[in-house]
Amino acid sequence: MKSSNHYEAAFESFLQSQAIPYMSTRETRRSFAGQEEYGSLKNIDFLVMNRSSVDAVQPNRQSRALEASSWLIDIKGRRFPSGTAHPQYWRNWVSEDDLLSLSRWETIFGRGFQGLLVFAYDVLGDRSPVDRSRLFEFQNRYYAFLGIPLSVYYRECRPLSPRWRTVSMPSAKFRQMVVPLDELL
Repeated sequence: MKSSNHYEAAFESFLQSQAIPYMSTRETRRSFAGQEEYGSLKNIDFLVMNRSSVDAVQPNRQSRALEASSWLIDIKGRRFPSGTAHPQYWRNWVSEDDLLSLSRWETIFGRGFQGLLVFAYDVLGDRSPVDRSRLFEFQNRYYAFLGIPLSVYYRECRPLSPRWRTVSMPSAKFRQMVVPLDELL
């Protein structure tokens, strides 16, 4: 986690406020996955256990396997709205490298781990992507955390900029498929 990234700091504070077990990663360098076919990968931002996974763990029962997914999370910080002259809502672009790296981490971690893109929206105006009661206040800012599984985003995204190697989902489709994070964790 980049300590200077207010989106990631707000997300970590949100996890702590909800008592959700997590681990953050260092992003100063790309990881080498240990297998040539993977090469270097963009690190995930957080590894987060689902509450159902935590509830399933019983002391002194080491043989019990967890079936519920744990999330491999990549935070995507965006303003809501972005731009001042022509405000844009529901910006959801990501790089192709984000998707490829997260997909490879799913393969490396294996069964029970699923990639999740978390769009951390810094809500700047009167409109909000979620009901205002769901906004999270952090350092005098309000954030909306919305998640979409990697597999869903991958299936629905379209090229945005070939030059910058970015993709995006159509806003209407994204709004239908993204879920407030408190419903996923």
